[in-house]
Amino acid sequence: MKKLALILIIMAAVLILSLYMKPKQETKEEKEITKETFITHPPPAQEGKNKQEESSPEEKSLISKIGTIEVLAANIYQQGTHILREDQDNFILLESKGVDLNQYLLKKVKVSGVIFPTVEGGKQIMAVEKIEPL
Repeated sequence: MKKLALILIIMAAVLILSLYMKPKQETKEEKEITKETFITHPPPAQEGKNKQEESSPEEKSLISKIGTIEVLAANIYQQGTHILREDQDNFILLESKGVDLNQYLLKKVKVSGVIFPTVEGGKQIMAVEKIEPL
């Protein structure tokens, strides 16, 4: 039983490392999105609560992405609860206060929300505001 647990832990570590160790070449569009969202959309922790309550959904520029929802395992980013896997090599971290992402596990969906950079790791995280099953 201990050997099986050890094997599972090693397999999980290898999987996590293989996901995060592949260098990703950003497309021109992704660089523009990163630059735009970094400047115009600071993470919610930096925004004041009153500012969040005053802004309506029409005032926010929501970005949509399509992919499969997966649970986020232990990670170096220490942000997000799920990932949206766009393809074999590309994913985006997800978090949501209003949408239950667990309802869409392993389903292809279109998520919409505000994207901002992670604190560490050079990735992006989306604060999901809308989700549509495909």
